[in-house]
Amino acid sequence: MSDDNISKHIIRSAYLVRASGKMKKVAAEIAKRKIGCAVVVDKRKPVGIVSESDIVRFIAKKRLTNSTLVKAAMSSPVCSITQGTPLDSAAKLARDKGFRHFPVVNNRGELVGVMTKSDIMSAVEESTRSYVRDLEARMERTSRRMARLIMTDELTGIYNRRYLKGRLKEEFDRAKRYSFSISCLMIDIDHFKGINDEYGHPAGDVVLKRLAKLLVRALRRGDVCARIGGEEFFVLMPHTMLSGAFIVASRLRAAVEEAVFRYGHKQMHITLSIGICNMPAHGPESANDFLRMADDALYAAKRKGRNRVETYEPSRSQSKPVEVS
Repeated sequence: MSDDNISKHIIRSAYLVRASGKMKKVAAEIAKRKIGCAVVVDKRKPVGIVSESDIVRFIAKKRLTNSTLVKAAMSSPVCSITQGTPLDSAAKLARDKGFRHFPVVNNRGELVGVMTKSDIMSAVEESTRSYVRDLEARMERTSRRMARLIMTDELTGIYNRRYLKGRLKEEFDRAKRYSFSISCLMIDIDHFKGINDEYGHPAGDVVLKRLAKLLVRALRRGDVCARIGGEEFFVLMPHTMLSGAFIVASRLRAAVEEAVFRYGHKQMHITLSIGICNMPAHGPESANDFLRMADDALYAAKRKGRNRVETYEPSRSQSKPVEVS
């Protein structure tokens, strides 16, 4: 609120009169316009205020005649506020001073408007509400940004291991509860270390980012794609049978094999090894089982020469328990 100033809140144009004007005419005009006061000016600079209470007081003393001049009834001196005065400073002035009306002047001391103490306090309340609304909006945006940072991979922009941990359990438990099929793909870039060694880590980062985009574009809206390790990706596919997951994985593998990854003038080619697990086909009892079985299938693809898709087979399972942590 400290950045707000009084000029944004001037809501009353001033009725200007001269000290030499006739008081009866001014009183009639104030009543006609239904305004609280007139500002007495000399060369556009406020020198006094004639308020409704001044008029009532003059009438009560029977001193208002046709010849009564404004200067006889006006309250003086006035408490002027400069246009650029911060709103909180104006509010302090309004609280500390015993005035009801405050002429607002420009830097040359010329009148530009008038505000009452009530106007200033209302402006403070509105400014405070506006500040709180802006603060809440900024906090909400910050909260959303923090949530995105917490659940997304900084390099690729897709989901990270932290997000996948919760989502995997949620989707697996839902599939088990309602007896629908769910599949997952464990994906690893073959010989990725060789890319970093030959072309450098910036080139490797380009490959990871481009691959993440290829994966996301190839998947359905409800599928979940996450980067869970250096060159490891995981795809969760709710409502997908084993045959459907195999088709998707095979298309992904073929598309990546044909793709050209460019870094500057350099062209790179990569291949993928992909392991598939399905529930209920492979019988995982938990989300960790689901992950472990997909990992077993991935390593089977590696052992069989890489650049291939393998599904889980219990007979070859030798891995230790795997957990998304």
